[in-house]
Amino acid sequence: MPKNEKSPEPPKPDETSTPAAQDKPADTTKPAAADKPAAADKPAATDKPAATDKPAKKKLTLDVTDVNEVLERKISP
Repeated sequence: MPKNEKSPEPPKPDETSTPAAQDKPADTTKPAAADKPAAADKPAATDKPAATDKPAKKKLTLDVTDVNEVLERKISP
């Protein structure tokens, strides 16, 4: 090919199709995301909590006299 000739341009994609659709054929082995059930809809069937589960909160108790002592210390000079 002589140097002054331009290389042929690749064919332009149709305006209605996406470039990804032209590069590779559609993968029909995997279901679409809309076909999959959401993971949040079904709880895990294991006895162990999931890694995202928060640990159970401990119930805290506080004696009223402790609060009064702290308040007196804060108020008094």
